[in-house]
Order: sequence, then C-alpha cells, then structure tokens
Amino acid sequence: MGDSVRSIATVKKGAEISPDNFNINLTAGQILNNTNDKQGALPFLKHAVELEPHNSDAIQLLAQVYYDLGKQQNAVKTYKIAIDEEDDKKVKADLYFNLGVIYNQMSEFDAAEMAFDEAYYLNDQDFEAVMGMARSFEGLGDKYKDGTDGVEKDLSKAARWYKKAEKKIKDAKSIDLDNEDEYSKQLELIQYKRNYVEGLQ
Repeated sequence: MGDSVRSIATVKKGAEISPDNFNINLTAGQILNNTNDKQGALPFLKHAVELEPHNSDAIQLLAQVYYDLGKQQNAVKTYKIAIDEEDDKKVKADLYFNLGVIYNQMSEFDAAEMAFDEAYYLNDQDFEAVMGMARSFEGLGDKYKDGTDGVEKDLSKAARWYKKAEKKIKDAKSIDLDNEDEYSKQLELIQYKRNYVEGLQ
C-alpha cells in the first residue's frame, strides 16, 4: 500500500516477538534496504544469515548491503560465501561480476580480472556483463595513463588494460550482433587510447 513507515514498524515488532524467525529477519532486512535504510537493514540480514547460513538469497542481499555501505572487505567475504552456496550458473556469474567490481574499487586489479573471467566463463552470452568488464578495463587503462586515483602512472600497464578492454568489446560484439556499429565505435576509441600510450613509450 506504499505505507513504508507502518511497514517498518510492523516488521520490527514481528522481529521483537519472534527474534529467531528467519523469514521475519530477512523481510525486515529487505524492507529497510528498499527504504534506503542500509544500516538498519544490516543487523536483520546478518541474523538471517546466522539462522540459515546456506540461504543464497539472504547472503546475496547481505553482501549487497555491505557493498552499499562501503564495507568492501565484508562485501568480498560475503560474496565469496554466496558464490560457494549458489548452484545457478547465471546467478553465480552475476555474483562473480559484482565481486570483480568491488575488487576493482579496492585497486586489486588482478583479483578483479579473475572474478570477471569467472563471470564470463559461467555466462558467456551476457553481453551487458562483458561490456561492464570492458568499461572496467578501460577505466584501469585510464588510471595508469593519467596516474590518477592512487595509481602510479605506467603507460605499459595502461596499454595492457586497453588491450584487455578491446578483447571484451570484441567478445560483446560477437554476441550482440544487433549493435555491431556501436561496438565498432567503442572499439575505435579504445584502440586510439592504446595507440596513444604505446606511442609515448
């Protein structure tokens, strides 16, 4: 009915009455998360995972809340648990992709690449995820090209990441045939950047 205030009050009351009910804790976490109270959602989701440590839905949501709160180490640990508990290949691919994004933010670039590769291995037809990888690799190339975001300028590393971005764009282009022209334009830009840094070496 759109009454988030009463919804939150009701679910919290339910958790007080039955604190060890998994569904109530998960629902409380979901409602608080959906109303953008990430910090409030955290204890309910943590308790839900304690109650059912193999429930992948609860683990995934907990990982996402950690990520949204900037608790990257906790998010990494929880995503790894979620990956171990998940059987669906497409869902597992998404989890690996999210893990790669976090590693990227933490400047753990080799770990990010490994996570992205796992995501692609599990679902090589997800061209949107492949383009997400390409953008991440391009961003790393930019960081090394310009020496920004705490990364020391290194043109050879910039070229290396641009090459990886090119490969992912080519992969996406081979999957998503309807947007071939758009991928060609993006590929030209990456190739220009790579040629530029290689010319400066």
